[in-house]
This record gives sequence, structure tokens and C-alpha cells, in this order.
Amino acid sequence: MLSVLEKKVQRLRLESVATLLLRPDDGYDFKGEFDLVVSSMTLHHVADLTTLFARFHAHLRPGGRVAVADLDREDGTFHTPDVTDVFHLGFDRAELKAQLSHAGFDDLTDATAFVDRRNDRDYPVFLISGRVRGRKRSA
Repeated sequence: MLSVLEKKVQRLRLESVATLLLRPDDGYDFKGEFDLVVSSMTLHHVADLTTLFARFHAHLRPGGRVAVADLDREDGTFHTPDVTDVFHLGFDRAELKAQLSHAGFDDLTDATAFVDRRNDRDYPVFLISGRVRGRKRSA
């Protein structure tokens, strides 16, 4: 998925967009400061969300924002049985917002961004966004 995004970034000549692959072995650490961190359909593949959200917060500039999109809680049928790196069967939005709040984000909002229909089932995908708590908002 990163290569798909990278091709879009190149095609649209977006100089201020960078893709990063964060690995748990590296503690999800990365370098730099950013205005926005986006995660799309990856959280359910991450075992340690507490560390990941702390890293997001640590690398956002004052007024920085986080945006995460993922599945509402589901029964495990979203992925085929051969996908073995699923740690969460979707999420309860209120619980995930509480985790983000604990990591230092506020102004947390959520909405249904998309409904993925597969195998005669609907799988709602939410978007939760927020900003770094306690820092002056950028104009």
C-alpha cells in the first residue's frame, strides 16, 4: 500500500508528503517532525497501539493533527484465514478515542468514512482525527 501511495504522491508532485513503514522491532520510531500523521487501515495489524500513539504524538509539531482510519469492531471475517498478522478485530471508537486521549490528543472526532462491502457483509471504516493537546493551534 505504501508503494501505491508513493506513486500517487509522485504523480501529483506532492513535495510535503512522505511515507514511512514503522516496524515494531524499532519501537515504531521514526525521525522528523510533522504537521499531520495519517494511518489508514493499519491499526488492526499493530499489537502495541500505546507505543504507536505515543510516537505519533512525539513527532507532531505544535498544532499537529492525527488521523486514523480503520475498521469498526467486527467478527474476524474481514480478512481471509491466511492473513495472520491481525491483532484487533476492528475497534470500538470510544475506546480508541480514549487511547488517543491518553497519548495526548484532544478535539477527537469520529465519523464513518467508508463502508467496505465484501462477502455480502458491510464493514464500516471510521476516521478519527484529533490534535496535540496543550499546544497552540496553528493558524
